[in-house]
Amino acid sequence: MKVAIGIIVGVFAVILLGAVSCMALVGGAVSTMDDTTQTSPGEAPSGETEESPIKFSAADAGTATDYAGQTYTVVEISIVNESDSENVYVDPWSFSAETADGSVVALDDFSADLTDPLESVDVGPGQSVSGQLAASGDVDITKVQWENNFFSNEKETVEVE
Repeated sequence: MKVAIGIIVGVFAVILLGAVSCMALVGGAVSTMDDTTQTSPGEAPSGETEESPIKFSAADAGTATDYAGQTYTVVEISIVNESDSENVYVDPWSFSAETADGSVVALDDFSADLTDPLESVDVGPGQSVSGQLAASGDVDITKVQWENNFFSNEKETVEVE
């Protein structure tokens, strides 16, 4: 009986120690993330701005319709890679838009009948890409956001011209 109780207490201690260790690791990771200073792309942590070699712009391109006659608001996206050695991956799914009322809406390259849809592509140094994306409905898009690095969660927002 004493041996069984000893085994049960030992197993419980190992489980408790493992749980506490996991909580310490998770807690440490969370506090590390909270302690970091988030900066916008092109902004140095010291507050000094550093010009980004990747130029991103968005312009109003009117409206388009789909095969069923639904209206879409179209924006023209342009990306210029002025870096010396860095490739930039551009993917239509990494863009979203903000409307005049503050709503965030999805943008895509396949719903509306677009004349020049933005395609997934690697943009090499000195190269550029442009194309259209659409939001469902006739909405007033004021800003476009690009999540240009999925792994670091970097996002860049520009005003629509």
